[in-house]
Amino acid sequence: MDRRSRVGARKAWLVTRLRPTLIGLRDAWIGDDPEVSRLVDRSRVLERMELFLKRLPGFYLTGLVFGIWIFDWISPIEIGRLPPFRKLRQPDRERCLDRWAHARLGLKRLVFMGIKFVTASQIYTEPALLESLGYGPALRDRKEGRCQ
Repeated sequence: MDRRSRVGARKAWLVTRLRPTLIGLRDAWIGDDPEVSRLVDRSRVLERMELFLKRLPGFYLTGLVFGIWIFDWISPIEIGRLPPFRKLRQPDRERCLDRWAHARLGLKRLVFMGIKFVTASQIYTEPALLESLGYGPALRDRKEGRCQ
């Protein structure tokens, strides 16, 4: 087994371990809104999140995985809950995300920004959601090659 395949297998293992937490983060960002849930294919968003993480260089992937793991276990304790983030109800998940978004400690905000980038960037690439937000003409122009 060469080095590249070993690194790829290690990245796949790391991302697989994060899958329950990524599902929780995805659901926290999408929320309970039935209109958004109808427009977003949750399984495709999860696949794209995992693919994005697997493509990261090893150093960044390791840092982000460690940050997400810390977030999964520490953030519920901050709001007085014991289960990890992935097992919390939607209002508690939103409280955790809000606490990390406005944290005084810069490292917590940095981890939150990484989490937000990974999840939100993959959710907002859903064509149906972008059309409902008013980006329909821009999407059609991009498909036809008329981007400015």
